[in-house]
Amino acid sequence: MGFYQEGLSDIDKAIQNSEDNLAQYFYLRGHILGCCKQYKQAQYDLSICLQLDENFSDAYLERAKNNYFLEEHDSTFSDMQKYIQLKPQDQQIHFWAGNLLFNSGAIEDAIKAYSHCEQINKQENLLLERIKCNIILKNFQQAIQDINKVIILNNFLFQNSQLYKVDLACLNSLKSLSFEYFFKAQKNGFKENISQLKKLSDKENLKSMIFTQNHIYLYLGAFLLFNEIYHEAIIFFKKGLQNFQKANQSQDQKDNSTIKYLNDNNIILDYYFNIILAYILVFNFLFFIYNFFTFLLILKLFRIINLMKHIKHVKELNRFQIININKYSYYQMNQLLQK
Repeated sequence: MGFYQEGLSDIDKAIQNSEDNLAQYFYLRGHILGCCKQYKQAQYDLSICLQLDENFSDAYLERAKNNYFLEEHDSTFSDMQKYIQLKPQDQQIHFWAGNLLFNSGAIEDAIKAYSHCEQINKQENLLLERIKCNIILKNFQQAIQDINKVIILNNFLFQNSQLYKVDLACLNSLKSLSFEYFFKAQKNGFKENISQLKKLSDKENLKSMIFTQNHIYLYLGAFLLFNEIYHEAIIFFKKGLQNFQKANQSQDQKDNSTIKYLNDNNIILDYYFNIILAYILVFNFLFFIYNFFTFLLILKLFRIINLMKHIKHVKELNRFQIININKYSYYQMNQLLQK
């Protein structure tokens, strides 16, 4: 941060003492402020830059990024359209267009935006975003193809390559639950999935790029439950629940957002639901009653607090809904990206 502050000081002096290249100076200051996550101030400087020079293409892209982080999606869209008109050959716009569409709930359009980039097979960040889109749409085979491309790109970075192999194992497990692979995997009792996930669950402080250790516990418990190995399934569900709660204790102070609260409670409810189901199947009604009432208590509190937070944080909760961006703008963006 010291270098940034020094740079800002120099640019402030240049703006005060110079009559030439003012647009360039305001752009530079806006860029640095954006790097420092001071998005509102950056947005202001970049707007001044564009008032001085309306064809300053990079300022449109920088302001679009700041608008994106400020969740001002219509403004982001407008600035990206202007940037595309001024620099139609620039490939990085596909990344930002895809991110905007993704966060607006238009997942299929986001995939198209990422895919329009000619260099996508050499760009890890674009492949990673397309993988996430395909996971949401349950296109697991396409996600696996992309993650294999990422592993090849990272072969010279052993550590990153290993992180993606954990994600690949999780994706293969999810793939076996899709319609075209389910019956074949079912005949084998999902043994391959269980074996692979057990190896991963034994590793401490497991890290990956997309999935978490909690996903592994949850998927493993589900496969064991399907195979009627109820006691072991309960063990892994409980491990996952404890691991998740422990990991989130340290993060709660850093992130008190409504979105995090909703996500956390959905995961906790998933664990309790599976534990209850396992106890019913194993006929352990005492533990079933205990976990059932815990489940109901969390669900009740979840709904009450959710209502309060909805009243207080309507704007933040809107991220769970598809943001109402003008359909004509979508059409324009897709037309520009395809040129």
